Amino acid sequence: MSRKNIRKDLLLPAILIFVFFLYYRLFLGPVRRDIRNYDRELSSSKKSVDMVWKRDDLAGRSLELKTRFQEIKAGLPEDLDSYDIIVMLSESDPGHLKKESLIFLEPVKKKDCIVLPVRFHFSTDYSGLTQLLSSLDSLSIRPFVSDMRISLIHPEEDNGDSIGTDEENTSLDVEMTLNFYKKGDKTSSDDSKSGLIK
Repeated sequence: MSRKNIRKDLLLPAILIFVFFLYYRLFLGPVRRDIRNYDRELSSSKKSVDMVWKRDDLAGRSLELKTRFQEIKAGLPEDLDSYDIIVMLSESDPGHLKKESLIFLEPVKKKDCIVLPVRFHFSTDYSGLTQLLSSLDSLSIRPFVSDMRISLIHPEEDNGDSIGTDEENTSLDVEMTLNFYKKGDKTSSDDSKSGLIK
């Protein structure tokens, strides 16, 4: 009898393990696999939705930049020459500038415009420089400032203090390139042809 009881005791757990194995193999395993597949699909679709949103956002920004570029391009003057630039610079002078030189460099033709670079050399103090930059920024035809070099002008007498303590009265030697933009059209190409004839 004891052998029958041992068989019954072993048979019941073996049947339970077998039933659990069948349950896991036939029902629970495929369900878990489907859940993992759905999770993967959900995460990939979420990534695609994020990419679509980013693409739409980039397209919107690109359109906004193109519109802004067209507005700027439309606002460029058609006829801008050295006389106009001299008048604008004299109007933007706050009265603190000691002008050293004004050199008109060779115009640069771009795809949509012509750049008129002007090398401007002057001496002033800190206040005059900030007023000049502020007035350049408020011009109707605002130039792009590049290649700025600022150096201190040391006084003739050397008192051992190489940098003055009073920033407002420190003399500065300033060189900068002011890039003025105008529309590139047929008149500018005619001007360049007439320049070649001379």
